[in-house]
Amino acid sequence: MVTVLYLEDDVSQAKLLPLLLKPFGVEVRSATTAAEALEILKRYPIDFALVDGELGDRRYDDQGRSGRFILDHLAGKIPFARVTGAPSAIPRA
Repeated sequence: MVTVLYLEDDVSQAKLLPLLLKPFGVEVRSATTAAEALEILKRYPIDFALVDGELGDRRYDDQGRSGRFILDHLAGKIPFARVTGAPSAIPRA
C-alpha cells in the first residue's frame, strides 16, 4: 500500500481525495495546516506528498522557528507534487 500526505487547506478537498484513491489501494493522510502535516510526517511513513501550491511556500511557525514546509520537510526527502486549483496559476494562451 502507498501512503500519501495531502496538505490542502480546503477541508472539502482534503476529504475528497482519500475517497477517490482508496479503491486503488492508496491511503491518504490529509492535513489542512503545515502543523498537522508535520504531525503526520512524525507518525506515519509517507511515500509521496501532494501539497497545495500556496501552503507549500507559506511561512509557518514550528516550535518557535519560522520555515517553509516544502523546503524544510519534503525537498530531497519525500517525492512531492504541488497542486493548485487557483485560476490565476493557469497560464493564459
